[in-house]
Parts: sequence; structure tokens; C-alpha cells
Amino acid sequence: MKILVVEDDEAFRGMICESPVFSSQGYSVVEAENGVAAVETLRTYNDGISGVITDMDMPGGNGELVIQELNSGRYGAIPLVVISSREPQTEYTAGVRYYLE
Repeated sequence: MKILVVEDDEAFRGMICESPVFSSQGYSVVEAENGVAAVETLRTYNDGISGVITDMDMPGGNGELVIQELNSGRYGAIPLVVISSREPQTEYTAGVRYYLE
């Protein structure tokens, strides 16, 4: 079981990826530095990704690109967690259904 973490800030991405929460539950972590890399990773692993954590604001392809790919019909229902400093309304337009403040 793999979790895809999409974050352009290398230090923050590393902090998320190295969290013992994932390994203690049997997950390995795959990293992508932006939306374009995330789409390539999703297509490479196809149905091997069990969940995605993505930032929204990234150069080289943002989180909306990741959400569009997840909603493309190529994958089953992959749980998605969005991390963002944006207003929630922006994520709604990208296809996110629920959010926590």
C-alpha cells in the first residue's frame, strides 16, 4: 500500500513522508514535487496508490491538476487529503467535496 505525497517544499514534504504514522500502518510513501510529477507517478503506479496528500499551490503543476487526474476515471476511489493556505471555495471548484478548517 502506497501513499503519494505531493508538495513542492522539500522540507515539508520530507516531514510528511517521514512520519511514522504511515509505516506503522503498513504504508510506504511515494513523493512528487509538483502536480506534473504526481500525474506521472499516478500513471506509473496505476492502481498501486492507496491515498494522496497534495498541496494546492505548486510551481510546475498545482494540486488542481492532481485532483483532475484522480477524477479522470482512470482510478478507483482514492482518498485525497488537500493541504492548502487557499480559501476552501477554490478547492470546491477543483472537485474537493469536503474540508476541515
